[in-house]
Amino acid sequence: FLVKQRLALEAARTVDVVLFDKTGTLTEGRFTVTAVSSDDTLALAAAVDKNSEHPIASAIVREAEKQGLTVEHATDFKRIPGIGAEARIGGEIVFVGHRGGRDIVVEVSGKHMGTISLADKIRSEAKEAISALGSIGVRTVMITGDSEDVAAWASSELGIDEYFAQVLHYSCTVMDTKALFWAPACTIKCAQRSGFVAEALGVCVGGLQGTGLHSH
Repeated sequence: FLVKQRLALEAARTVDVVLFDKTGTLTEGRFTVTAVSSDDTLALAAAVDKNSEHPIASAIVREAEKQGLTVEHATDFKRIPGIGAEARIGGEIVFVGHRGGRDIVVEVSGKHMGTISLADKIRSEAKEAISALGSIGVRTVMITGDSEDVAAWASSELGIDEYFAQVLHYSCTVMDTKALFWAPACTIKCAQRSGFVAEALGVCVGGLQGTGLHSH
């Protein structure tokens, strides 16, 4: 552990679980498109995702631009937390997101249009950190808004002990244990709303930086 706060070492003595956010912490957070069922599928997805700041959306837009595709203007954009987004294009509602499984699905007015496959590289230091924590008896848990299949894949690749998939910013699970919560501000707020009296810890494990919470 690398500790930024003087009293963090004392507080960390009772830690037995570390909760990680996935995207951008355990993974690089920069997705790349690896396969597309058709150019039309990619163009429609990009039209919707131009309105989103999600890393997956950004990757889809980059790929459409790279291929020189014509991307139409979308209106009535709506984000669907933990699933994807939808918008109106040419009078029809286009959905882009997860329907279970690892691929992104594109639907036009409820009809399947195609799929987009993406990859997010596991950070090498993440595997080292998970292994190091396991060697000293600390359990590791991953929390993500991604689908069950994506979460299972990342958890298996990293050797994570347990994971929670499709966790929304306003709904998270907190375990009944003394734990170090390492996650974005949204997860911290979830922990606090779940009744934890938390002391913030500035901790870095294996080069992975984040905000920690110690439960009392």
